[in-house]
Amino acid sequence: MCMAHSEKFYFKISGLAKKNKELYNKILSLPFVTRKEKFEEIVEEVSECDDVSDGQYDYLELKMKTKQLWANCYAKNAFAGGISTTSRIEGLHGVLKKRLTSGSSLVNVFQSFRSIEKTQIEK
Repeated sequence: MCMAHSEKFYFKISGLAKKNKELYNKILSLPFVTRKEKFEEIVEEVSECDDVSDGQYDYLELKMKTKQLWANCYAKNAFAGGISTTSRIEGLHGVLKKRLTSGSSLVNVFQSFRSIEKTQIEK
């Protein structure tokens, strides 16, 4: 899973952390599990747990349909060169999304780009 898009994944299941921290951490580990058996064991545990809301379960079920794209144990045949994001630009998109809206002025867009550029130069 692209790290920039994983934020949505974390956000969608964040409510579970208060109810069942252990299961929450297992779900967060899903993209990094290397054995299919372990992956399916966690998925089974999620499906049997009453702490998972219907909305969370529906979201996770939707993500399972594309697990070959983001789960290490299923994506082993897809060459990614060891990169866990689809592109460096995804990180920039995430930052811009937090700063700008569809109603942002052109001045705000340029100010945001300059601010990001300054931060990158200082690093």
